[in-house]
Amino acid sequence: RRLGLVFLGLGLLLVTYLVPTRSLWEWAAVETLAMTLVPILASWALGFGPGDLGLMGEWRRSVRWTAIMLAAAAPVMLYASSLPEFRAYYPIWPPARESVPHLFLLWALLLVLMLNVEFFFRGFLLFHLEPVTGRLAVVLQAVPYALVHLGKPSLEIPYSLFVGIVFGLVALRTRSVLPSILTHWLGAVLFDALVLLGPKF
Repeated sequence: RRLGLVFLGLGLLLVTYLVPTRSLWEWAAVETLAMTLVPILASWALGFGPGDLGLMGEWRRSVRWTAIMLAAAAPVMLYASSLPEFRAYYPIWPPARESVPHLFLLWALLLVLMLNVEFFFRGFLLFHLEPVTGRLAVVLQAVPYALVHLGKPSLEIPYSLFVGIVFGLVALRTRSVLPSILTHWLGAVLFDALVLLGPKF
């Protein structure tokens, strides 16, 4: 059952990146359906509950791990935000570079996108793979996570593989996707702010 759900999830992930979308908002809708709603419903239909998907766990430990991961990532974000390749790409929604209200709107949408991504990789895939493959599940979910970063600034590919592994280890330790959701979203907000307001080295 678990492997069947994993293959279903990978198929949905492929569909997500093949379905043409005209805007960031359409992309968020497709991603929410394919990477969160369908995996949850399919898992529940086969008898798996919230705890089997990383949707439970102790929130205090999650907040502590979020703070640790953000602090560790801060120097990397500061450096990357000064690079021309990243400054040309972020924020990912061009109107957010020109208007504060648009920037806050983007950050609200990013919370939805990060929830989808982190639930899918660090919840759905990881927690269905772990009983079958053990700790290898951490690497197995991190590889497709890195691949979906193709087309973004080149340094994001190896960095996302490393981050995917770290997020996976923390998710298993806390039995929750909350640390990676919070870290990914707060990190994205901080990175946009650094690109817009930070120093250029």
